[in-house]
This record gives sequence, C-alpha cells and structure tokens, in this order.
Amino acid sequence: MARPKKDTELCAERRILDAFWHVLESTPLRCVSVRTVAQTAEVNRGTFYYHFKSVDALVDRAIESELLERHSIVLLMFTKKWSE
Repeated sequence: MARPKKDTELCAERRILDAFWHVLESTPLRCVSVRTVAQTAEVNRGTFYYHFKSVDALVDRAIESELLERHSIVLLMFTKKWSE
C-alpha cells in the first residue's frame, strides 16, 4: 500500500479519530463501519487502512487517545501506584 503524503499523515489520523467519535454519537458501536468513518473523515478507505488495521484497532486507539490526552494525570498516578 502506498504511503500517504507526509504533511497530511497526522492530520488524516486525527480526522479519522475525530470522525469515529462523531459517528459514534449517532450510531451504535456494532454498526460503525470503515466506510462511514472514512467518509466522515473525508479520507479514502486506503488511508483508513494505512492508519488502522480495522474498526477494532480504531476503537482501541480512540480509547487510548482519550485516556492519555484527557486523563493523563490519573493514568500516571495509577501507573506509578502499581509499578512500586
């Protein structure tokens, strides 16, 4: 698979993640599809698959992203507690 242009690579991944959350507002998780997310993110399916192996991989990354970006302090505290 061809690699997307470097200047749009991170932007596309972020748009896909944002599109996933947008789609999830009106669609049950079991009905979320690559096509719907890609269309909402305004990327083609190849770009989706360049960044994510599947919808399940997207879900994992979206949750991880939310935890790390929005709850990093709590996550850090939890991680430190268990690593001692």
